[in-house]
Amino acid sequence: KVRTLPGYSGHKDQAGLLGFVDGMQRAPEKIVLVHGERRSKILLASALKQAFACGTRGACVSIPD
Repeated sequence: KVRTLPGYSGHKDQAGLLGFVDGMQRAPEKIVLVHGERRSKILLASALKQAFACGTRGACVSIPD
């Protein structure tokens, strides 16, 4: 399923977004960051990749062009 999380900032709410993913009963297989400033998306993607390595407890994270 595709979920949209309105009201979050990839920069200011990074800890909240990481907590949101960590609190999921079932870890997502894929996270696609599609909205926001490029730099903020890159920083959030890096934090997600570090916390939830692709193929283990978490998702493969991507930022489409």
